[in-house]
Amino acid sequence: ISHCQKLDNELVPRDDCERNVIASKSIKNDDISACLETKNQELQAQCQDNYYIQFSQKKDDIGICEQASAKEIKDLCYNTYLINKNFSADKDNFDCSTLRGIDEQADCNIIKEQLKQPGPTQGFPINPSLGMSYCPDLKTDLFTAYCLFGF
Repeated sequence: ISHCQKLDNELVPRDDCERNVIASKSIKNDDISACLETKNQELQAQCQDNYYIQFSQKKDDIGICEQASAKEIKDLCYNTYLINKNFSADKDNFDCSTLRGIDEQADCNIIKEQLKQPGPTQGFPINPSLGMSYCPDLKTDLFTAYCLFGF
C-alpha cells in the first residue's frame, strides 16, 4: 500500500490505488484484517463490506454473508451470491422469493419476464450505451447492474 502514496493523485487517485490493494489482498489472503492497512476509514469500511460479498463467492459459501455486521450488507451479500450462483445458472427455475427484500424479489420477477420477451433485451447483458431505456423500472442496484452488464 505504501506505493500508493507515491502517486501524484492526478492520473490515478491514491484512494483508488489503496482501495484496490486492500480489497485484492483481503480476498487473496482470506483475511479481512488487510482492510485495515489503509488509514482512510471510509476505504476500510468499503473493503470490509465488500469482503463478505467477494469471499462468499470465492469459497462458494453463502453462510459467510452472515458474518457481516450490518443487515444491509448481509442481505446484499446473500442476494449477490444467489444471483451469481443460482439465478445466472438457471433463470427459468430460480425462485425469486428466496431473495431478501421485496424490491429485490420484484426486480427478479421483472428480469425473468423480460428474458422471456423477444426483442432487444432478450438475453442480458445489453449494451450499456443503450442506457436504461432497455432495462425496465428496476428499483435495486443489483438487478440494474445485472440488466446492464449481466455480471
